[in-house]
Amino acid sequence: MKKQQLNEIVARLVAQNGFTANGITKSSFIRESISAKGYFLPKNPSKVMDLVISYFKEQKAITIQTITKKLNSGARLSLTLDEWTSLANKRYLNINIHCKESVFFNLGLVRIVGSCDAIETQKIVNQHLKEFGITFEQHIVASTTDGANVMCKFGRESPAHHVQCMNHAINL
Repeated sequence: MKKQQLNEIVARLVAQNGFTANGITKSSFIRESISAKGYFLPKNPSKVMDLVISYFKEQKAITIQTITKKLNSGARLSLTLDEWTSLANKRYLNINIHCKESVFFNLGLVRIVGSCDAIETQKIVNQHLKEFGITFEQHIVASTTDGANVMCKFGRESPAHHVQCMNHAINL
């Protein structure tokens, strides 16, 4: 079995268990558990956050490499988008891409600041896809969104086929 790296352990504590970097550094139980595995956990919360960011960068590079291989082999992608609002009333756009082989990649949440119409949504999506080496016009076949007016207009304006998710309509 592959031994986990410290940055992976810390990133999982933050992402999956909801611990803050400050909470991780102050918890004697976490510190002792990580020390028992043979690691040294920094005492500074910003250094712990650096571990999370380094793990994110490693995983993003792996994702980009995998997507690039798929695109080089001629794969075409589908896109799903959904807007999400946090408890702190901050808005995000979740972007996923899907391949024919039932493989999907969550490209993450993109923060929406201020108002966001269909044109701004297009800009956000295009910019975020570009970070992963994907262009909407070249690689995306179709997009699926909920039935919100902004998303419907996004679909009409996009160069790919657009489908509204029927699961959202069932709730209404």
